Amino acid sequence: MLASDGVLDRRRRAFHNYFVTRFPSQEIRPVWNLLRQALLEQCEVLDSVLLEGAESETEARSRAAKVAECIDTIMDLSRWLDPSDAILTEDKIDPLMDALGPKLYAHLSQHCGKRAAPGRPIERRDLAIRALELKSVEQAPTWINIARQLCPCGEAAHDKTCVERIRRDVNRLKDVLLSYRIRIPVSRHAQP
Repeated sequence: MLASDGVLDRRRRAFHNYFVTRFPSQEIRPVWNLLRQALLEQCEVLDSVLLEGAESETEARSRAAKVAECIDTIMDLSRWLDPSDAILTEDKIDPLMDALGPKLYAHLSQHCGKRAAPGRPIERRDLAIRALELKSVEQAPTWINIARQLCPCGEAAHDKTCVERIRRDVNRLKDVLLSYRIRIPVSRHAQP
């Protein structure tokens, strides 16, 4: 085997393998797993685009645009899967150094330690996923019961404000799922 073949083997599914390890499947989390699957599919697209050779400058520009689109999607989906982990760090990109190549690695390194987007940090994405998982069962609980179970406000009784906040977050999640063409199946079993 040539040295370049070894590099090619490491690059072949580098993003996919990294995220499979970072986000292992969770048996009782159907919505979370659908987001994970969409992320892994984008990783496979990215891995294949990074392996293709460009024959012209136009093709290289097209590939670069596809890489940027895939990375944006992967970052967005990974922030849904682990919102507390939204800041890019060198620890996160170092395992992907071979797959990224020196230019893309240097570009991502410049963004390490910076928040993904300005504004208030994401806090309730996992709550929205859990609420949608509860609402996606055949005999779904009411929104007030979901608020009683999941609302982090700390109040003894949860009111319309709690319900609306959770419902608004779930609707935001549904918009994201729709944008990535992810369909939520109705489950016959209640989620814990």
